[in-house]
Amino acid sequence: MQNYRDYVKQIFPLGFEDLIYYYELTEYNGNYESYFQFCQENLLTQWQGLDFHPCFIYFRNDKELQALARRLSTGEGIIEINNGLFEKLNDIFYQNRKFISSLPGVSQLEDENLMDAPMYYLMFQELMLFLYYHELGHVIQFSQMNMMITERNMASKGFDNSLLLHVMEMDSDEIASNFTIHHIMATWEKAPIEHVPTNSLKL
Repeated sequence: MQNYRDYVKQIFPLGFEDLIYYYELTEYNGNYESYFQFCQENLLTQWQGLDFHPCFIYFRNDKELQALARRLSTGEGIIEINNGLFEKLNDIFYQNRKFISSLPGVSQLEDENLMDAPMYYLMFQELMLFLYYHELGHVIQFSQMNMMITERNMASKGFDNSLLLHVMEMDSDEIASNFTIHHIMATWEKAPIEHVPTNSLKL
């Protein structure tokens, strides 16, 4: 396991501390930590040998509901998730946990402890995984196009409302869908067969 504070020191030199969001003393600590550990391990172990490796992820101290990707001049990729987005999505799913638990079949799964976590948290988790893979898709795109650029400044470089921008977004969505579905299927595989929806996807 990586220590988050030590990890972000690899990304930013001294003087950029205000950009980094440190979550350890927040009420969201556990959710941040499990998400960070998954993402950093995935980046470290699953993408060696590609042009954007190493790639890093960190939480940005920013209340804007945004997540962004960038590629540095030295070739490394960076994924940044604003703490405002992470905590807002966490709160939405938590505040609607009773409604989610009332959906057909969900209450029995939760009452009998047939899933690893409550359904609201699993839904939040899958959404954040989609977000991670979507931003990773942009890092891959920037690498293949040999672009030193960030999503934050694409509009200023003439990408705003361009066909290329729309294609890149659709491509990243496809990348994210293809990887996230495996996590969803792995979650359902842990439930007894009689609780799996009859119209669920099969790979």
